[in-house]
Amino acid sequence: MTSLSRQLRKLAAPQTSLLKLDKKKPSLLFDPLEAANLDRDAVYEIGLSGLEDLEKLDIRFREFRNSLYSLTSKQFERSVHTVAVNAKINEEIERFLVLLSPYFTLRSSQKALEWLVNRYHIHQFNTNAFIMCVLPFHDTNIFVRAIQLIGLKNQFGQWNWLRSLQKPGVPLPKNTLLNRCAKDLGLIKLICTNLEKAITIHSEKPSVLNIYIAFFTTTMIGMVEQSNGISEEQLAILLPSLLNGLVSKFPDLIAGCYMIIAQLNRKANLNQRVVEDLALCILKGMIPALSSEAITLLIVLWDKQKDRVFNVNHMRNCIEFLKSNAEFLPSIGILASCYQVSSFVSPVIQGFVMELGMAAKDLRFNKLSQFLTKLVEDVRFIGKDPIIIVKSFVIGYLEAIDKIEASQKLKLQIVISAVLDRLEKQYPKSSSSSDD
Repeated sequence: MTSLSRQLRKLAAPQTSLLKLDKKKPSLLFDPLEAANLDRDAVYEIGLSGLEDLEKLDIRFREFRNSLYSLTSKQFERSVHTVAVNAKINEEIERFLVLLSPYFTLRSSQKALEWLVNRYHIHQFNTNAFIMCVLPFHDTNIFVRAIQLIGLKNQFGQWNWLRSLQKPGVPLPKNTLLNRCAKDLGLIKLICTNLEKAITIHSEKPSVLNIYIAFFTTTMIGMVEQSNGISEEQLAILLPSLLNGLVSKFPDLIAGCYMIIAQLNRKANLNQRVVEDLALCILKGMIPALSSEAITLLIVLWDKQKDRVFNVNHMRNCIEFLKSNAEFLPSIGILASCYQVSSFVSPVIQGFVMELGMAAKDLRFNKLSQFLTKLVEDVRFIGKDPIIIVKSFVIGYLEAIDKIEASQKLKLQIVISAVLDRLEKQYPKSSSSSDD
């Protein structure tokens, strides 16, 4: 291809084909020849009837009667309007597609989309939003039908990899999607961004939002599994969605993020800063129904860290969420009776002891000391954990006394001495070992 040919192709815009009177027309519902014989009023009525049915599922669809499905939309031609007008239309279309996506497999949704394809050419102008609308249903025939509307001949185009589905008309295998995600940063970004949009639009309808959550979770887990290690670029794209998901109000999203993080931890070497950021959000967003899973994940994260030397000040940031969570100690108690949990509990103790020393002059002191006392009273440690727990109190105390006044040291010493006495009675061998 000559340089001039490339420039001409680059300059070619979707508008150049919109005003042609073709014998075939793109259609989600009809054969292209049949679609060409339908007049504008007929397609409008089909789209409007679909919208009316969607309004019964979600009243918010009604607002689009005044824009995308208004009577004046029959005369709308994208090719003759300004960039500003088209930008406003794009916003409406993208919001509509996110609202519609969970209902995509319903006939009413497909009828509503028929109008957007016919009048607004969303398969050309809103390709990303259109594909993200249908991608969660990649294993269905109607997904392929939607993909067949899109021009994918450009071998350098973002969606060219879907072209192989068009001619045979076969659904997209899950493994193909996962393999693509493993090497396509842009696709990961689109999926993460689409989830954020869905959370904003469907926040009051968790059952509908779960379609997005399930797709996001299974796709990201599969992507991590298919990847040969996780790059910094992949993690940089995925991490904000995980941090936001961990503190969301949706239990299914929180659980999904736990599963993705567990898979990331298995496949990637997460650095200390990432683990600390994840830990803070896990604790901040921990809910009673998932407390055991949350603590298990924290222990797994800490176990993977080689040196386990964590920023004590960061652990102090976690303390407020730990001491106010009624499920933390019971969950640790259950896990500690079966597994070694000191990888996570040890830095927690050091952070608490440091905070206890700093709080010797205010009202927090009693609550913090009660938490530490309850920890050693209610939790029974096994294996080498008792030795590590005793050392953690000693290390935390030695670090704290270097940073506090004499009067504070005395109060801290009284509490820590009582804790160590208790541990010595519970684990006599461990206490003697810690003195070595």
